[in-house]
Amino acid sequence: MHRWFISSSGFALVILGIVLIPMPLPIGIFVVTFGLCLLIHSNDWIRQKVRTFREHHPDLNQKFRRASAVMPKPLRRIISRTKPASKQKRHN
Repeated sequence: MHRWFISSSGFALVILGIVLIPMPLPIGIFVVTFGLCLLIHSNDWIRQKVRTFREHHPDLNQKFRRASAVMPKPLRRIISRTKPASKQKRHN
């Protein structure tokens, strides 16, 4: 029940944030970010999708890393759970 409530709240905040993005103040971006953090925290499927997205978009992954450096520790920990796996080079 608890995870369901957190996931529902996160989804609602993402939708609300998307609606608020065109507003003159950047509040929509913060609402989307907070909603996405709730979804990442409570939903393994979303966490995996964000990880895959970050792997396929290195420029946005770099922005995630820079933004997480200034985030509060709980949010930083949630963002780090979506960090792409490091690719190790194979030597023949």
